[in-house]
Amino acid sequence: MRRDGWLVRMHRPAVTGADVLAQLQREGVDLAHLQPRVYDTVLGGWAPLEEATTFERPADAGHSRIDLQLCRREEPAPSPGCTPSAGYFLMGAYGVKNSENVGTLWRSSRQFGASGLFTIGRRSERQRTDTNHASASVPLSAYNDWNSFAAAAPRGAMLVAVEFGGTPLEQFEHPARACYILGSEDTGLPQSVVRACHRHLTIPSVPHLPSFNLGVAGSLVMYDRVAKALRQRESVS
Repeated sequence: MRRDGWLVRMHRPAVTGADVLAQLQREGVDLAHLQPRVYDTVLGGWAPLEEATTFERPADAGHSRIDLQLCRREEPAPSPGCTPSAGYFLMGAYGVKNSENVGTLWRSSRQFGASGLFTIGRRSERQRTDTNHASASVPLSAYNDWNSFAAAAPRGAMLVAVEFGGTPLEQFEHPARACYILGSEDTGLPQSVVRACHRHLTIPSVPHLPSFNLGVAGSLVMYDRVAKALRQRESVS
């Protein structure tokens, strides 16, 4: 065992993430406090190990191996102005090309109370559409690739992919602590990124109009989160 990882050898033709997790438990790994991650060659970085993940051994190999990284599960410190029960959320854009869309998302993030904004795969500066000076209160982080983002993502926050094929927004239950990730309008989110996220939601649209503007999509998600939280608060008061 390495300081931050574990090596699992494969002797069967195929094993699942559930098999790997069971072996780790048998080896004494404390899964309540350690999060196993597996290296995703498509993403070029470490992604959470899911029970449904399948690993296949090459036919000509006597045995193969699975490299795992064990990350300590830690409760994140609450953001300023937020109580633990209220949670927090961040908005992110993956592979975005239009900087004005990031500016619109930045402005909405301030209006809906986001704790931060981030981009993956793009360097972004202050945007022309940041007309309400969101940069003064909503920090922006830029990550070169998925691997650098995954290493810096808040501990205990759920990664939520915003892409077609997930739970409809009106049925979606927002996690208390969440990082929402949206893709560019022309390509959307790669399926490898969607699989690496804990949750997957989609915004319903009229047929033949498959793409939302990035800023609009993020604003709809944030409004839905805030509206549902307000209704829940009113129902218990």
